[in-house]
Amino acid sequence: MYVNNEHDGTSYAVSVDSIQQIIEYIEVNITEPLSPKSTAQYFHASVSSVSALFRMICGISLMEYIRNRRLYLAAQELIASNIRIIDLAYKYQYDTPESFAKAFARFHGFPPSHVRRTNPTLRVYVPLRIQVTRSGGWDIEPVAEADSQYPTNGYAIGQDSTQDNHYTDSTQFKGGVGMVSDSITTRLSVADSMYQEEWKTLLAVASALQEANVAFKVDGKTMIFAHGMDFKLDKIGLTFKWQEEQRVMDFFVFRGNADTSYLPGFKYFDAVYRGAKIRCMFYGNCPGDDTDEFLYRNTDVVEVDGLLLHVQTVAFYLENAESKYAEFYQQVQQWAGSR
Repeated sequence: MYVNNEHDGTSYAVSVDSIQQIIEYIEVNITEPLSPKSTAQYFHASVSSVSALFRMICGISLMEYIRNRRLYLAAQELIASNIRIIDLAYKYQYDTPESFAKAFARFHGFPPSHVRRTNPTLRVYVPLRIQVTRSGGWDIEPVAEADSQYPTNGYAIGQDSTQDNHYTDSTQFKGGVGMVSDSITTRLSVADSMYQEEWKTLLAVASALQEANVAFKVDGKTMIFAHGMDFKLDKIGLTFKWQEEQRVMDFFVFRGNADTSYLPGFKYFDAVYRGAKIRCMFYGNCPGDDTDEFLYRNTDVVEVDGLLLHVQTVAFYLENAESKYAEFYQQVQQWAGSR
């Protein structure tokens, strides 16, 4: 059934609030025929406007979201009921059982026929919730330039209780203002991720490093993943203190030398942990570069199932991302704009 709505024929503009309404509309009508065209018509909006804004805010297309939700719900029904696969395929708007089985296998990693026989781990895709909040702002007061640790064109960046680290458009120091905070900015659950195996590996190595008292932060493209933006990780990027290179090598049982050819003040080596590639990075080689304050500069504290991680901030990535990572830059930009 379709939810009731009354329209007077007026053409409505699509807003951020509209996307949440569209998500709720999809949830109510998930087993009905759905398409960008029918959804846009229901909300008296253009297909292009709905499609573009949905992708910008949600990071995926409207139909991809619908497909993910259907395949997740279909798997839950397979577990909880005796429904036939052919009936499940038609219920979730697949033309044939074969096309449903192929889509199911691409999403979960195995065909629907395996679910009841082997009780495998299924991917979880919960409904999106769009929330737009804005609070606080810069706590700014004029100060003498000589009093500032980094040049900020005559302003000092103060601490607001809602933020853990701060940036200013006028800063001349790429990397913002050094600040260490233990305040949690984001809470995530592995159960909500499409890539639970990647999360389990990241949490395993993070937990082991913490037990060994080896300081680190989540860095590189992995910082995007660790802020809750799902994608397939090709490696886990971690940054350590400059002078702890040998200690980190011993932890990962790495026998070799770090690569120092990329740029001055940067070295790295690639290790393996539980079958996953771990890129171990070191920044510094100057006095004061081997402290917690330096290592944790421009990091957020992310809690994942009770484990606290220092994660490079989205703002730092947007300031420093290389053009070759345009795909990830766009993903981060969209994510940051929706916060």
